[in-house]
Amino acid sequence: MVLTAGYPALSPAISLTHGVHGIGDTIAISVHAAESAIADIDAYLHRLDAAL
Repeated sequence: MVLTAGYPALSPAISLTHGVHGIGDTIAISVHAAESAIADIDAYLHRLDAAL
């Protein structure tokens, strides 16, 4: 993979977003969150990684 980018936006009504980006056979998942939605983002990312 050379580059993939996407920045799902946060708003007052949306405090957690996920992006799914693909190039060829590679898929990247991005997460954008407000601290008020997920206090421990690292733990959330570890759980997401384990689930995928």
